Amino acid sequence: MADAPDLKCLETFRWKECYDENGTRHAIAEEPPPQPSDFRRVNSWWNSRYQVTISVIHDKQGRARFSFQPEDRLAIAIRTMEASAVWPVEAEQKAQEKLASLISEESFATYLLIGQFPEVSKRSQVTYLFRKGRPTIALRENDEWSHALCALCLHPIGYYGNTWAGVMCPTDEVIAHLLMMRGSEEKFWANANQHPLDHPFAGV
Repeated sequence: MADAPDLKCLETFRWKECYDENGTRHAIAEEPPPQPSDFRRVNSWWNSRYQVTISVIHDKQGRARFSFQPEDRLAIAIRTMEASAVWPVEAEQKAQEKLASLISEESFATYLLIGQFPEVSKRSQVTYLFRKGRPTIALRENDEWSHALCALCLHPIGYYGNTWAGVMCPTDEVIAHLLMMRGSEEKFWANANQHPLDHPFAGV
């Protein structure tokens, strides 16, 4: 699988003009640069007992403070639903047609019915549960037990903050996960955020 393109240029990209419904062009004023923060985050971790992200922050004098950020699965789901308004239905339909050519009929039927399908890596024997609009679940299983490893969250182009929604339509992202796993599991894991399954952003 070819290396992903360098998207660093997108960090400074901005729209400079837009058009109204009459085709008239309008310039978009540039926003002033953000003011530098008086605080610097030095560490953070997820606390499964209290369902919060705990952050350690230093101020300019080097004094430490704590910050607590609760995560709400329902709020994430609602924000994801709102973000879905930007996806063309036609793009999702074409992506599903492409996915049907990449997996078995049985797997595609499962995907249409419940929005997910499994595939076992031929190299690592890890089972990946590819899910529409949610991170991919990695687990190890045999005839007697299964052990979930983590949720792999990866948006190849970009995403909407505090949602499960990427810039690409959901099935296009499923295809990206599938092809990256087949092409290079190591790169897939290295580029994905690895959420514990009890974290709301795992989407479980």
